[in-house]
Amino acid sequence: MSLNVFVRSPDTYSERRFDPNLTIGALKAKLESITGIPYSSQVLYRFSSPDDVGKEGAPGVVMQDDGRTLAEEGVTEWECISVTNINPNANPEGEFTDVSRVDKYEISQDEYEKRNDTVLQDLKARGLGRFAPPSAPNSAQSTHHATPEMIVGKRCIVRHLGANEDVVGDEPRGTIEFVGRTEFGKGNSQAEDGDWVGVKLDEPTGKNDGSPERIVVGEWPEIDEFADEEDEDEI
Repeated sequence: MSLNVFVRSPDTYSERRFDPNLTIGALKAKLESITGIPYSSQVLYRFSSPDDVGKEGAPGVVMQDDGRTLAEEGVTEWECISVTNINPNANPEGEFTDVSRVDKYEISQDEYEKRNDTVLQDLKARGLGRFAPPSAPNSAQSTHHATPEMIVGKRCIVRHLGANEDVVGDEPRGTIEFVGRTEFGKGNSQAEDGDWVGVKLDEPTGKNDGSPERIVVGEWPEIDEFADEEDEDEI
């Protein structure tokens, strides 16, 4: 049979299971590796709840006889054993939790950019992130008029070229960034004046011709590429 208790010290807090017949001396030996406080520097107090530790008017019961067992000390399920360090010099408080004491490796921005084994260089080499080539505006000829719901900032999908009005489900998704009339010079024989819709696609899946009749405005969230993998992991 095991006894479930909480263990609290200046730098640790955890839930533990001990044999009720474990002596206080043997418990201190175990707590040394749990709390980092040496055996000889430990004083143990028993509280009915972890919330009572340090609370005014809720003094703990000291357990000072190393020969007595947890059962003999009256420790019950889900009580808290508070470990106090009476020799701070042996193990200063915050030794394991104060990150300001940890030496840190630092490098200047110039030195970082000169290295060839960094994430920055990998992004540059693969043309990702802020190093991705700018995508061309997703617009082209259209003599049709934009509908009232086609406004900048709205989410939309772009129907495949030649598709009917049905939504298949694999259409490119994006955000409308331009709606309006554009006049082309006479040298551009392949483009006609009219309403155009510029769409910033979520993924670099190519160009659409910007025709309003290919735009379907609605609540089209970005597709989570890892959604299926997460679902599989949960099965």
